[in-house]
Amino acid sequence: MKLHPLLSEDLVLPGLKGRNRDDVLREMVEHLRERANAAAGEDLFDKLLAREKLGTTAIGGGVAIPHCKVGGLKAPVLALGLSRRGVDFQSLDGRATHIIFLVVSPLENPGVNLRVLASIAKLLRKSGTLVQKLVKAPTAGDALRALREEEDRAHA
Repeated sequence: MKLHPLLSEDLVLPGLKGRNRDDVLREMVEHLRERANAAAGEDLFDKLLAREKLGTTAIGGGVAIPHCKVGGLKAPVLALGLSRRGVDFQSLDGRATHIIFLVVSPLENPGVNLRVLASIAKLLRKSGTLVQKLVKAPTAGDALRALREEEDRAHA
């Protein structure tokens, strides 16, 4: 599964303002609510926090993949947040998180959630430069181009 078809420029936040995990999640949820009508803002935020309490979704290397499932979605929704400053996401490696892939999947189709998460992990594993390219991307369009280029290389 390729990720770039799930993203559009209006779902990329190239300049996150939040200074900690909760602020960033709230910022991204509000953005999703306005742009993708993914789910009720507070309910989605609460579900993401509940998932974080099970264990951090910050996988290290400057990346976090917060995710949850909600009812009523027909397809997964993906947002990409970028923080040049970095935020404390309680990462496994103790480093700041700069790249946040927020995944909201249909409750009725749990398999798609696993496919999206696996696609992100696979892309990060195959690409040695994606994180650096995304952090340096000045605009949402630049971030999408970097993601697409790395996906094309990884799937070649």
